[in-house]
Amino acid sequence: MEENVRVCDICGREIKEEEGTWVDDQFLCHECVDEHCTTCEHCSETIWVNDSVQDDNITLCQTCYDDHYHQQIADALNADGFLTKIGKPFTRNSFTEILRNEKYTGVYVFNRSEAKGYDNKRNSHRNKPPEEIIRIEGGIPAIISRETWEAAQEKRISHMHHARHCNCVYMLSRLVVCGVCGKMMHGTIRLRNNLPPYHTYTCGTKKADCDNPKAIEKNSLEQYIVALVEKKCITYAEPSLQASFLSLGRDSLEFRTLLQRFINRIEVFPEKVIVKLYVNGKVKSFRRERRAFKTPSQRCFKDKS
Repeated sequence: MEENVRVCDICGREIKEEEGTWVDDQFLCHECVDEHCTTCEHCSETIWVNDSVQDDNITLCQTCYDDHYHQQIADALNADGFLTKIGKPFTRNSFTEILRNEKYTGVYVFNRSEAKGYDNKRNSHRNKPPEEIIRIEGGIPAIISRETWEAAQEKRISHMHHARHCNCVYMLSRLVVCGVCGKMMHGTIRLRNNLPPYHTYTCGTKKADCDNPKAIEKNSLEQYIVALVEKKCITYAEPSLQASFLSLGRDSLEFRTLLQRFINRIEVFPEKVIVKLYVNGKVKSFRRERRAFKTPSQRCFKDKS
């Protein structure tokens, strides 16, 4: 393939790079841009249709929507002297937890946050499974109706970013990092007509700005990480975690959440992959040669096997 020719990440067509468009970190032909994308009427950025927000028949990207409306509310609250619950001024990011907090409807909720990981830190944005969360209807006074809260949830969810073109579970999401440029590697699907899809973790930096090979094959990397965690970490885990690790389906969200508790970071370099795991409360590194993992090539798009 010529050096200035690229493959559309959706339909697989080969086109010249100057004739395509980058949307986020995916390269698209004009036909796929017309089918899957739209334009923000405020900043003129090309965005995915599923990520756009309609406001009074105006198409906006999520960033412009949040910047305009959330910042207006934050400015009004700060002007009246209000502070957040930790005593800081409001910002446009202050409303995420408020909008999804069920306590305003009179439901007292506790035992929701996930337990601390092996680094002794807690991610308060990760919740336990619904069956473990304790909810008491009428446990506290309600200040809004249930109908108002449910309407807010419907609108909040409609504005969330949606998974694009793929229902595949990337169990190492937000953990795989390019060792050259330091940017997060994201899950990518490559499609060609009459051929099975090919899933990879891909560096988000454009090829001209990063010398790292662009992608590493998803299944081979995930299988290695699961086997490594099972061999090095599960031995020291609590019996309940051991049982869950062995019984949960590998494609389930619960298994991905459990697996990520043992992983500190996965760094992908041109010649090696370094995996940092929490082993018995300490971070330990494990190295494997990059050539041990499958890598995408033009041949994988031509072979039907």
